[in-house]
Amino acid sequence: MENWLLPATALMNRLNYMQKFFLIGLLLVLPCGLFITLLIGNINKEIETLSTERQGLEYIAKISQFIENVQQHRGMNNAYLHGEYSFEQQLISKRLVIEKDIPQLREANQRYRDTLQPETRFDQIVDNWELIKNVTTVSDANLSFALHSEIISQSIALIDHVSNTSGLKIDRHKESYYLFDGLIGKLLAMLEHLGQTRGIASGIAADKQLGMDLKTQLTVLRGLIRSALDIVKGSLTMIYEEAPWLQPSIKQQMDAIEQGINQFIYWLDTEIMTVSTVEIPSPTIYEMGTSSIHMGFELQHTSMSIIDHILQERIEKWARQRMMILAILTFACLVVAYLFLGLYRSVIHSVHALNHASSRLAEGDLTARVTLNSQDELLSVGKAYNHMAEAFESIWSERKAHEEQLKFRAYHDQLTGLPNRVNFQEQLQSHIGEAGRSNQMLAILFIDLDRFKIVNDTLGHKAGDLLLQTVANRLSDEHFVNCQVFRMGGDEFTAIIPVIESKEEAISIAERMLTILDQPIILDSYEMKASASIGISVYPSDGQTLQELLVNADMSMYVAKKQGSNGYQLYHPLLKEQAQRKQAMELELRMALERDEFSLYYQPRIQLLNGHFTTVEALIRWNHPELGLVAPSIFIPLAEETGLIKPIGEWVLRTACRQSNLWCTEGISDVKMAVNISGIQFQSEHFIQDIADILAESDFDPNKLEFELTESVVMVNVPQAISKMKQLRDQGIRISIDDFGTGFSSLSYLKYFPVDILKIDRSFVKDIPFAPKDTAITKTIIGLARRLGLEVVAEGVETEEQMAFLRSRNCNEAQGYLLSKPLPAFEMTALLKNHQLLIQMP
Repeated sequence: MENWLLPATALMNRLNYMQKFFLIGLLLVLPCGLFITLLIGNINKEIETLSTERQGLEYIAKISQFIENVQQHRGMNNAYLHGEYSFEQQLISKRLVIEKDIPQLREANQRYRDTLQPETRFDQIVDNWELIKNVTTVSDANLSFALHSEIISQSIALIDHVSNTSGLKIDRHKESYYLFDGLIGKLLAMLEHLGQTRGIASGIAADKQLGMDLKTQLTVLRGLIRSALDIVKGSLTMIYEEAPWLQPSIKQQMDAIEQGINQFIYWLDTEIMTVSTVEIPSPTIYEMGTSSIHMGFELQHTSMSIIDHILQERIEKWARQRMMILAILTFACLVVAYLFLGLYRSVIHSVHALNHASSRLAEGDLTARVTLNSQDELLSVGKAYNHMAEAFESIWSERKAHEEQLKFRAYHDQLTGLPNRVNFQEQLQSHIGEAGRSNQMLAILFIDLDRFKIVNDTLGHKAGDLLLQTVANRLSDEHFVNCQVFRMGGDEFTAIIPVIESKEEAISIAERMLTILDQPIILDSYEMKASASIGISVYPSDGQTLQELLVNADMSMYVAKKQGSNGYQLYHPLLKEQAQRKQAMELELRMALERDEFSLYYQPRIQLLNGHFTTVEALIRWNHPELGLVAPSIFIPLAEETGLIKPIGEWVLRTACRQSNLWCTEGISDVKMAVNISGIQFQSEHFIQDIADILAESDFDPNKLEFELTESVVMVNVPQAISKMKQLRDQGIRISIDDFGTGFSSLSYLKYFPVDILKIDRSFVKDIPFAPKDTAITKTIIGLARRLGLEVVAEGVETEEQMAFLRSRNCNEAQGYLLSKPLPAFEMTALLKNHQLLIQMP
């Protein structure tokens, strides 16, 4: 029944009391803290929303003032353009006011850019205002009036936009929503109808005549004014129902506005609409309309002040709630902390007593006992402690045994059970000392498994571990009782032969090891052989220190590995010299790219059907300032071993692309470029992206590019190779398998490889058609390629007989010294420009 408490019990048993109290307190505080955080977050969000609405009100107030000024300017300007020049000074003053309004609105746009997004709409308003300033003649009066009206329309639309972005239109509180909707949105529409009526009437009074078109406009506007007034009054009814307290401050102003509108319409009817000759002065009719409109804007300002006050009260309400929550939370935290401290002190006294007794026991006082006066569960702990002290001796014995086990682990490999590197170093140092004192020889063998990485990558790490354990068992066999075997790490092992009479004795043991390791091993139903490469160094001739012997054995092992799998190499001083020369060569190779010592030679391929050029293969050459021309067979393997092949390969591709582009500018555009790709490059994680970057950088057409990959490169990881080749072909790059036929591992996978070309290795071509086996292999490769829909290129063609045979077998292309040796760029350019056939067609 109590099993469900076991995890919690186990956790508490791992913590001290301070940690326990801290954890419990934390677990209590976390959910409360999360809830409070969410609550405070919601409050802050409400405050932020209300603040945004207040920003919207502030911005709308500025736009409303701007609209009133533009309306007044429209009315006076219309009268002025129709001959009422008494408005000239007022127009100038009003224009200056508007010119001041615009920068203020720009500043407001910048301030509220992120919350209200008003910029684009305001820019249109400013553009129209600039147009108005250029209208100065009576013939343009209608245009000026329309531009003013367009500005006002755009400003009203801007108010509507800000109402949405600020949230005023979707305010959840009815009193502020109805107040904003009725006395800002709907009232503004009515004031614009009044403003247009005032402007048109002022122009008619200045012109002293009423046209039929203008009369029709005034009739329509008068109806719109009446309709808008009814809508506003309807909105006020809803406002009074939701917020009766607003009626005293609004009704009086609204009554005055209605009275002014009725009076303005009366004068409009009697002095303009129904007379044959208009006698009323333009300033008079303008001032009558202005009075009502201004009262409307005053009511709008009053409404915005009320809404702002409502919003501010709501903000203060939320702020008070936030402060109250924080105060309660602070008080609760203080109370909980106080109680936890009291509980902690009540427990810690007993804990200190137990700790003091434990310290005495740890110092060797086996008589140390604990005495507790408490009546809680800690009393049982004290009794248990006393029992523990009595059993200390047996526990001490167990600890000693455990230490011995730890020591064994420190000096032995956990996977194989063999002595490890630390053990090897100590043992070898000891044996060197004994051999030196007794003037005897000893040998060390450095053993490295061949192709272990392939087993790990293809069969998995579990199979790799099984292989290592099998190898360890075989090396620990009774056949090798005279030597000690160690695992250094990974797939590396060492063996110490403490006493040998001659180097041949060490060689004999190495040969026996190779024989035993070469026997088949079954791993997860797969049969394989665990061949190895062994390096041998002998004390004292090959080194007198541990480091010298180990380095020389390691060096010898690498030489054995290069000579082929399942072999050994005895150390010789020449190996060190070779290693030093290799190191120097590596340094020179690193500098070669910086010193621009590499160059490309190009060897053409021709189509056997017609003798035309199809492709040139880019071949790297190293022109060393002291060593002269260094053969690729020397520096390419070194570059692959050191990883320098990647930047060198990228240099080759860039240079080849630039040369091909240069040939295109000289009219040689139908010849493709073939580039060899090394295994290190191809297996790089970023190979595909690197190629794409180089092609983009060189602005080179991938359809003119061919990559040559050897069988050994694509067989390292077949699924990965197929994926990368498909990606290259998707870019338009052709793929050829170079030196095809030199290995048999790829034959079963050939039909799956997305390749275009097979290149027959020169080793098969050089003796055809006189060598029956090579001739048969060449025929088979050509036939296989044709059945798979691939092209065939023969490498190393040097005789007319070879050429005739290849043509007779319908081989597609040929390459070799019979056609052309590799040429520097300028010579290849001349050859390509001549367009001459390199062979005589039959």
